[in-house]
Amino acid sequence: NYFRADEGLPKFDSLEFKVIGKDKDALSLLKSGTCDIVGNSGISYADYGKLVELNQNGEIKLFTSESDEWEILTFGIEPASYDDGYYPYGSDRPDIFSDVRVRQAFAYCIDHKKILNDLLFNLSKLPKAYLRSSHPLYDLVQSYSDYDPQKGIQLLKEVGWLDRDDNLATPRLAHGVTNVPEGTPLAVNYYLSDALLRNKVAEYIAGSLGQCGIQVNLEIVPIDELYMPGADGVLFGRRFDLAQFSWKIGNRLPCGLFGSEESPSEKNSWVGKNYGGGNITGYDNIVFNESCRLAYRAGLNYELRQSRQLEVANLLVQELPIIPLYFHPRVIIARAHVCDIEKDDSAFSSFSSIEEWNYSQSCP
Repeated sequence: NYFRADEGLPKFDSLEFKVIGKDKDALSLLKSGTCDIVGNSGISYADYGKLVELNQNGEIKLFTSESDEWEILTFGIEPASYDDGYYPYGSDRPDIFSDVRVRQAFAYCIDHKKILNDLLFNLSKLPKAYLRSSHPLYDLVQSYSDYDPQKGIQLLKEVGWLDRDDNLATPRLAHGVTNVPEGTPLAVNYYLSDALLRNKVAEYIAGSLGQCGIQVNLEIVPIDELYMPGADGVLFGRRFDLAQFSWKIGNRLPCGLFGSEESPSEKNSWVGKNYGGGNITGYDNIVFNESCRLAYRAGLNYELRQSRQLEVANLLVQELPIIPLYFHPRVIIARAHVCDIEKDDSAFSSFSSIEEWNYSQSCP
């Protein structure tokens, strides 16, 4: 009675689902025959390298796609303390990030491809703004600049962040930087939660930025403190210099994350105007706001919506309120006789096409 029966589906007569959790050894479950397939929720990041190796050796099958969980490095362009006016000689944090060249320099000083290769084993690709590699607009969006620390250093010099002692072990100092007191060190606090992959990425980024004369202090905080709402929260209280975390985004327009009216503040009770106050960076760009407005009002005008969506993506590439790092991979491992697993990045579940999967001793 299955509605696709005329296609010979489903290919299984019966299925048994087992809830195992990440405290179980996914590989041992495959090798023992306890499971033929283990889904993403049962696989730990700590096993990624081993899984890639076993897949290359033909001992297991590894299927991956990019989830909608978007890992980003976020700039605190305008902390909440600026809302009553910025005073560079008071308690306000120096205005480090308002000059886009500084944000661009940070991006140049990070080897994104090395992160994807060494830490994610190439199970994910570099996002373009908020778009996954499977998105139809992906190839039309401007690319992020390749790793070029010398270009990053040159941009910092242009702004006025100088290496006075010619020693990378000490941070650069401000000399004529707009809105920054003379002699201020280029030092930032970098907030994140205690997650294995996130910590590895943050440690690598901190080391890379250090090679450009940027001092980074890693601050690992409990996740409930990181996401605490209101004035006391690190993220939604806009109380950070840099922060690394993930959003669930998929292919949705990120207007609620970067629109000017969505910057959480005391004035809007820390929840923005319409979308919950997701603009924790304090980014403010009238062209971005207008592109989002037109995209939302496009209705059935597909071409208008696509053109505005492309404009939004390119603005994020140019303006860099955040540095996209990767989409978390969605991983399935299977025994050698499982066939025809096709992954769809846009699907809510890894098992969305399970009726098409096959089981045969003669799998290609």
